[in-house]
Amino acid sequence: MPTISHREMRNNSASVLRGVQDGETYVVTNDGVAVAAIVPSGEHVAELPVVRRATASRDIRLLARHGIRGDVRETLDQLRSER
Repeated sequence: MPTISHREMRNNSASVLRGVQDGETYVVTNDGVAVAAIVPSGEHVAELPVVRRATASRDIRLLARHGIRGDVRETLDQLRSER
């Protein structure tokens, strides 16, 4: 089963989809970690390998919480316009 990075999948999506149409299955990686499988429609998806289990950092409790006033959609639109 070929492995492709998410960037390769994005940049060569037409080629990847042609391969899937021809029966090929791809494992998609993000930073070298398998995150998804692209399989032909109707085919059973094999379980992806777990490279490492997720862990919670002890420092996450130190992060400040931020509240959003008003509608979240309006806030996101405002943040997008600042780019």
